Amino acid sequence: MPSGVYKRTEKHRKVCKANGAMRKDFFVSESTREKIRLAQIGIARPQTRGSKNASWKGGTTSKDQTERTRVEFKNWRRKVFSINENLCIMCGCSDKKLLVAHHKKPLKDFPEIAYDPKNAVILCRVCHPKVHNRWWLKEI
Repeated sequence: MPSGVYKRTEKHRKVCKANGAMRKDFFVSESTREKIRLAQIGIARPQTRGSKNASWKGGTTSKDQTERTRVEFKNWRRKVFSINENLCIMCGCSDKKLLVAHHKKPLKDFPEIAYDPKNAVILCRVCHPKVHNRWWLKEI
């Protein structure tokens, strides 16, 4: 037998099988997957942010993209959609795939209220570019 190769005994196989290490048919049920997913939602992991992350490449991601992928931003978005009706305030569109949360006061100018749900409205992707012309902000 070549060096470095471990020959498994029958006793070893039984122990591994009992621990689930050798099971090829092992799977997690859909209900367990859902429980795991729900437990992980909204959990910030500061130990893996920024330069502590294994995929860190020296801050090449834009500040805007970094902000919008944060857990805090995702939680804010969920709150906005749960508080407000799921309708675009301009055209009344209700397709959830098209709706976005929009800051009334710009995120870059007012970072202290960035995650305040009162500083948000729901718009569709068609109306959202129109908003940035600023003609309608006085009405909100």
